[in-house]
Amino acid sequence: MAIKRSPLLQLSFIFFAFITEQSPAANTPVLDFTGEVVLTGTEYYILTTSQLPARTCSGLSLFNGKTSTCPLNVIQEQLEFQKGAPLIFSHGQGGVVYESLHLNIKFSALESVCNQSTVWRIGGFDSSTGQWFVTGGGVEGDQCLGVETRLSWFKIEKASAHAYKIAHCPLGCESFVSMCMDVGIYLGGGVRHLALSQTPLSVVFIKGSVNNK
Repeated sequence: MAIKRSPLLQLSFIFFAFITEQSPAANTPVLDFTGEVVLTGTEYYILTTSQLPARTCSGLSLFNGKTSTCPLNVIQEQLEFQKGAPLIFSHGQGGVVYESLHLNIKFSALESVCNQSTVWRIGGFDSSTGQWFVTGGGVEGDQCLGVETRLSWFKIEKASAHAYKIAHCPLGCESFVSMCMDVGIYLGGGVRHLALSQTPLSVVFIKGSVNNK
């Protein structure tokens, strides 16, 4: 009798390449657009970048369109240089965000019409598009507590000399087969949705005016 595998498990086997131990001492602090260290508990705008060095494009927000369903998808703003909504990173080390270390990302100034958190997570597999979208409704906390927390963990990695990329790779939990992919863009219905992709979205971080530490 054939064993049917869920889309999550199938994707996990395809993109699970290897598990590496993270060494906090070897990690490099993530820097914002001005070269300052990115801090937890502080508002930042995440702006996408073009291929040209130091040129910023548009920010991120939650999709509140008339046809949206809960949880809402994280999207890229349509207009160039539109900052989007500010976000906060949590679970860094000593108040600092380091490259390749797991963290939670949440919109700090948005209220979801779904009455859910604005913490990022990987939503359920969308069979109509073949995508794993980045949505709201995530859970902050230890990634090994359960599926909900594991799906809400991301990490920031260097993409180029001038930009970073965001990845989802919740490794380190016993008896859990993980999927490791970058966060990219899926264009659907004229909206640029954030989704797991083999083509990462390049981003920079611009500090907001409010400090929430």
